[in-house]
Amino acid sequence: MSNLAITPQWHDEINQVETNEVIMGGANGNANLATKQLAENLLWLKQQFETKKTESYKVGDIYMTTIDHPDPAAVKAHHGYGTWVRYAAGRAPVGFSDNTSDIAEYKTMGNTFGENTHKLKIEEMPSHNFNINFVTGGIGGTGRPATESTSSAAANLKTDSLGSDVPHNNIQPSIVTGYWLRTA
Repeated sequence: MSNLAITPQWHDEINQVETNEVIMGGANGNANLATKQLAENLLWLKQQFETKKTESYKVGDIYMTTIDHPDPAAVKAHHGYGTWVRYAAGRAPVGFSDNTSDIAEYKTMGNTFGENTHKLKIEEMPSHNFNINFVTGGIGGTGRPATESTSSAAANLKTDSLGSDVPHNNIQPSIVTGYWLRTA
């Protein structure tokens, strides 16, 4: 017994032995022809898959991963194709919006905005009041509020100071993943 010699090629039709045909063996015999054609089709398909890597990420696509690729070359080696750059480093992605009620920052693809820490400005603070408690009856019975001064000038009252004037954390709960943008 020997093996069939096959060449990778595509056959649109597969031979069928008819009932009135004489069955012949050998390399060119009709007993082996259908098997040879199917084997050649399979070998041709195998070569197509091996020579044409499927590029599931097109130029402009983003690859998101939990693999800690150290550099673009490692991403290329992982996929077997493409030129890659790290994307959105230290930033959370936000979906593009054309909703009229959304802020302008959401309406430009690739726009960056936001900050890790934020120091409140006066206009960002909630509206609030302070109560001042002071003693009437004055100093020396003059009828004016008790102050540090015994002069007849207006009283300079101060409230206690609160807060440390330090920027606060402004980060949503997050998980770090790798984002890579295919550029070529």
